[in-house]
Amino acid sequence: MIVDWDYGFCFQGEQAMKRVLAVLLIILLVPGVSIAQDDDCPVQVQRVLANVARDCAGTEPGQACFGHGPIEVTTREGGGAFGAAGDILALDETCCMRLAALQAPDEWGVAVMEVAPDVGEHSLTAVLLGEVEMQNAASFFSELEVRVESDTPVYAGPGSHYDTVAGVVAGDVLHANACNCTQNWLRVRLPSGEIGWIPARRATVLGEVDSLPVAAEDSPIYAAMQAFTFRSGTAEPACASAPESGILIQSPAGAEAARLWINGVDIVARATLFLQAMPEGEFSIEVLDGEAMITADDETIAAPAGVRVAIPLSSGYAPSGHMRVEPYAAPDIENLPFTLLPQAVDTVPFDNPDPLLVGQKACTVVSDRGETICALHFVNLDGDAIVRLETEFVYAAQGTWEGSSHETPAIIEGDTVSGDLAWPVSCSLGGANFIGPVIWSVTIADESGHVSEPFEASFNCVDG
Repeated sequence: MIVDWDYGFCFQGEQAMKRVLAVLLIILLVPGVSIAQDDDCPVQVQRVLANVARDCAGTEPGQACFGHGPIEVTTREGGGAFGAAGDILALDETCCMRLAALQAPDEWGVAVMEVAPDVGEHSLTAVLLGEVEMQNAASFFSELEVRVESDTPVYAGPGSHYDTVAGVVAGDVLHANACNCTQNWLRVRLPSGEIGWIPARRATVLGEVDSLPVAAEDSPIYAAMQAFTFRSGTAEPACASAPESGILIQSPAGAEAARLWINGVDIVARATLFLQAMPEGEFSIEVLDGEAMITADDETIAAPAGVRVAIPLSSGYAPSGHMRVEPYAAPDIENLPFTLLPQAVDTVPFDNPDPLLVGQKACTVVSDRGETICALHFVNLDGDAIVRLETEFVYAAQGTWEGSSHETPAIIEGDTVSGDLAWPVSCSLGGANFIGPVIWSVTIADESGHVSEPFEASFNCVDG
């Protein structure tokens, strides 16, 4: 069942949803897989997952596969059928998708996606499980039609000093998906699919330029479902052997790290991740294997396998507070259907006894104003107190800098297992107006003598 896309919002209220789900239940109430209660539930869950593996085995890059319902979708015009096991839907036609939580006797939404990033040859596999609602935020969803008014080159960036990548002539119709901060350059998609920039004065935008996001030369372009917002249910699964609701994502082995934009958070990962989110609650990213660089606002975390990164969310699906890092609990992931992923997952728990620095909050230090406290994110599984923080100077464009050692650094937030350590820093500009970044190699040691690997941290020194 497909609902025509409405640009105001994804789904047209609960009554419309109930009508769609009623139709899907009629489809589902035929001989086949049934998710029963009590003792039958584990067997039926495994049977559903086996059928999904069979029915969705041929899913290709840029496609979503209907694994088990109910699933409600909204599409752009001409999306196609998506109401029975094995049905395929193009991701670039998919606007929103909502899956049902596991409930007896017949409900459990499961879908498989092969996301083809805008850059790179390998697709990401995403498995949607249970109560999940997601909205496509691909770059082309913000596009406005542009009519070229006079012949112009197409440049690699927002300026005529960039390389010329193509040319367009008066009368050509392009699609703009971003502009620069002054709106005098437009980032456009050519009919060939190539991306470039043209002067805004050479074209007429058919729509509100203010609706275009601001981008720079190196701002990423996101393909269908490479960028999305989502929420997941928080209720306990209907039976103990069923996985929790959420999204399981795996990047291909041996490929370059994949980039995602999810709920306003940038993720660059060569990893298997399990995601859960609730507006006005938390966006949780569990790194099951590999590693992920996770950036929200001015914070970046280098998250190793075995940890969970929790990011507070606003009601508008945007980061709204400080990221927290902690080891995830093994029961959180024990029922996840790794058999639906193309590669085996080695979920070895985070058991490194050494403390680990994993990130920092962006830090600005005012010249000649005494010490400023910068925050360094750490994980220390054994909970031993951190007794020393040492820094070694690495690089700055100018100035004279010396390393330092700090005994028993304070914990700003969290506890001895995970949180933020205080890094006291100071600087002097001398005759300069700005120095940055000032880069340091930082290590920490705990009371058992365990020492972290060096971590590269930095701050900017500014005039007060």
